[in-house]
Amino acid sequence: MYKITMRLLPFLALFSGLLAPQISFAQAKQKCPRYIADLETGEVVKRKGKFKCFRTKKKAENKGFVYKSNDDKTAITFAGATNTSTENFYIAKAPTKFQYRYSGDDNFIARLYSADDGSYVDLLANHIGATSGSVSIRESGTFYLDITGDGFWEIEIGDSAATGESSSNLSEYCSQIFEFGPGRLWNPLTDASDNRAGKPAVLLTGSNKTGLTSMFLRDIAGNIVCDALTFKAASIPGVNGGADHYFAGWIGACDLTAEQMAEIAYANAGSRTLFMEWKNGSCLRIPEPTGRYGNI
Repeated sequence: MYKITMRLLPFLALFSGLLAPQISFAQAKQKCPRYIADLETGEVVKRKGKFKCFRTKKKAENKGFVYKSNDDKTAITFAGATNTSTENFYIAKAPTKFQYRYSGDDNFIARLYSADDGSYVDLLANHIGATSGSVSIRESGTFYLDITGDGFWEIEIGDSAATGESSSNLSEYCSQIFEFGPGRLWNPLTDASDNRAGKPAVLLTGSNKTGLTSMFLRDIAGNIVCDALTFKAASIPGVNGGADHYFAGWIGACDLTAEQMAEIAYANAGSRTLFMEWKNGSCLRIPEPTGRYGNI
């Protein structure tokens, strides 16, 4: 027994030497400063439990680590024009807003996956043709996006929902809400031979006119659904005289159909109802975007 023990001593010494730095590193992790760098992914996260510690984000970045997180209240942005999987990003606080815009003609899909194990988390967007909108990511953690889209797309992941900076309060934009009626018309299907065809138009006459060059459409939570219905002057051919016309399919407009607007509103806020910013802080309500309201 004595001889066996003596023969094992060098191995025991080597084994204890290997253990020492591991124990020391484990203890260091418990006292790890603010930022931790994941040596496998090159990601810097603001939480404990991964590999290498840094006192500042800058020091981690100087060592070649990347950092995309909503914890510092700056938006995370991605853009492209074809199918892709994004780099990993970290959401420190949830819920947080996911905003997207797509200008192609084909199917646009944005799927959220966990970067930890590659598991599917959520479907954030699924539309055919040009579209825009926003939804909430309701989980914190490290993720990546799988994007399907043959055409320019851009994505912004912000921290507004978690910091109180959210626009999801309709009263901020609509101090009063009115219905479409005499002198105010919502037409869900424009009869035109150009890009306006099959998309909504708003017509205003008399004192209902605003003099604005564009109108915004919001959902019941205050999120923008259509970032512009743009003005087409009566002097331009194809517009009936006497009324101010605003089109979803005109130059600079959101280029969405009524059904697409309704789907975005429902995905964002659970209701298809839209509200058009009108004048003097008031809004006009559109109960069902595919319906026709008011008259001129």
